[in-house]
Amino acid sequence: MSYRPVSPKSNTASLPTTSYSHPAPGQYVFPTVIPSQRDAEKPRTRTLVVCLDGTGDLFDSDISNVISVFGALKKDDPSQICYYQTGIGTYTSNAGGKAKSGFGAALDMAIGSGLGVHVRDAYAFLMQNYREGDNICLFGFSRGAYTARSLAGMLHKVGLLPAWNEEQVVFAYKQFKDDTPLGWKMSADFKRTFCIDVNIAFVGLWDTVASVGIIPRTLPFSTGTNASIRYFRHAIAIDERRAKFKPTLWKQRIETVQAVEKKTVQRFKPTYSYVSPSRMKQRKEAELAAEEAQAGSGTNIRKMTSDLSFNAGATFPPSPSLIDTKAFASSPVQERDFTLPSKPSNNGGIRTPSRRPTVDFTGLGSPLSPGNGGANGGAKTPGGGNSLPRRNTLASVLRRASNVSAGTAVEHAQTDDPVLNESLRKLTKDQRQELFETKFNVTDRSFQKREKSETDVKEVWFLGGHADVGGGAAPNGARHALARIPLRWMIRQTFECSLGILWQTERLAELSLDIHTMWPKYVDPKVPVVGPKPSSLDRYSQGSLPSLASRRASLREVGPGRLALEDNMDAVLPEEEESFYDAMCEINDQLKLSKIWWILEVYPVKLFRPTKDGGWKSKTGLNLGGRRVIRSEEPAMHWTVARRMEYLGYKIRNIIDDETHWRIVA
Repeated sequence: MSYRPVSPKSNTASLPTTSYSHPAPGQYVFPTVIPSQRDAEKPRTRTLVVCLDGTGDLFDSDISNVISVFGALKKDDPSQICYYQTGIGTYTSNAGGKAKSGFGAALDMAIGSGLGVHVRDAYAFLMQNYREGDNICLFGFSRGAYTARSLAGMLHKVGLLPAWNEEQVVFAYKQFKDDTPLGWKMSADFKRTFCIDVNIAFVGLWDTVASVGIIPRTLPFSTGTNASIRYFRHAIAIDERRAKFKPTLWKQRIETVQAVEKKTVQRFKPTYSYVSPSRMKQRKEAELAAEEAQAGSGTNIRKMTSDLSFNAGATFPPSPSLIDTKAFASSPVQERDFTLPSKPSNNGGIRTPSRRPTVDFTGLGSPLSPGNGGANGGAKTPGGGNSLPRRNTLASVLRRASNVSAGTAVEHAQTDDPVLNESLRKLTKDQRQELFETKFNVTDRSFQKREKSETDVKEVWFLGGHADVGGGAAPNGARHALARIPLRWMIRQTFECSLGILWQTERLAELSLDIHTMWPKYVDPKVPVVGPKPSSLDRYSQGSLPSLASRRASLREVGPGRLALEDNMDAVLPEEEESFYDAMCEINDQLKLSKIWWILEVYPVKLFRPTKDGGWKSKTGLNLGGRRVIRSEEPAMHWTVARRMEYLGYKIRNIIDDETHWRIVA
């Protein structure tokens, strides 16, 4: 395609004066390599950087942002080890090193059959090179982004094998994929027996696709709740329309005890969770089943459910994506443990509470086991009853579902509770996985000594289609490209998070980053309030802006390992102006440029649509080039989206709620 910038429609004579400015020449002297830290004087740790490319992406004439990141890294320093992996469908064969082609490559790219190979290879790199205290940083685009999330999930679920254990990698991946109750227990045991518990310092992704290929896959911890990730950054394409490129956003399913105690359920609105009418109907059906069971057996199911005691201490939070929050609006949400009520014996007396078998992932005894009692030891209220009676909602069903034997598959579990059995059969695969991910995080924290912080999540919507955000839509030599905006944003995030990644100064300058705002002290970028100067817009319209090479040339060597700014700074555009002009580029819409993609638009997929009551309805239908759904109440857009609206009349046509409030970020 012809990738060209679009001229702004605004009258340059009426534009406000810009606030963009350069440092004075000679004001700064930079090292040839700078660490991504807020303060360059602070010590840094050894870093392992893993870069995973998208489907079919490799080094060619239109590289992705993953390659741009890898190219800017310092790769010959002993304190930083870098690994790059080409995208799914691009590996070489064992014989002769020839690229995989023909049916095998087509199958791999279509259904993602090589996902496991990519995850295991990246895992093996970390296994062979990790040392205690290393920072692990993962970057990925498209299916490479999903590979990175799966790799992070594998590290969390089964841990990292010590070096020289290649034979165990395949077995570790098998344990990671096993999503049965027994599989979760075996994963925890495998982690304790063979592996090292590691933290993942950073996961930076460009436009993670919803599924890998035609056949959807949802591996454990690939969509959220991974407590081993410290920082999660995600750049998302706002203009992508293809059915098989629906984004996979981070799902915040867990709240800490301190955060939940400060919120009521009415205020607790997770970013990407919703309660659809079908799930509300599902809960009502479970309640009706409880009433029918009560009438038929004489057992007061509602009374038994309401008598569950929730004692402060060990936590098993209900999943917000599975709960109708309005049902609990009368009281604050609190994370509680539970014990089973006392049951009458056959002779009319009172017998001690029975212990149902629990999903004990650790083998040490879960803090969530019935009767554990948590901090209060299972104490009762002064009146003799159990505290905090609850309704027989899907939340309580999920809590009781955690008591199923670890050796029994959830979908076929049989307990002495007919209501529980019925409810378990109604859980979807994603709901069951969510249940076990939540419990695994709690039990994992109970026996791992390494501190796990709550994940710092930032997801931002950027202009363009899939390749406009992750790279590959514009040729390498293009003066402007939409993909450079999220590329610069991602690199800046590594500085904001103080990861200590080593970057080549000249390469960062060539990517249009203002080095003087990144070293020696990092300066947080601000949303610009004005546009470029009229003279700059005139040069843009005439095609006479300085080249990207001039930015690199503006840094001259003044000594061993030292670079200084040239005197002629007029030949270099400030970073914000570069982003402004990048935002004027043509959007890459593959449904317009390549009609063959329409074949998949008539393939049934899951769609989400807003309802009149403010919720979201899930249904199966045809995408037909529909826009992406944005379900967050306060999504974040990059400031360049607003600039394109202002100068080109661009409009956001995504499916959003009427009350959605956009946040503009830098």
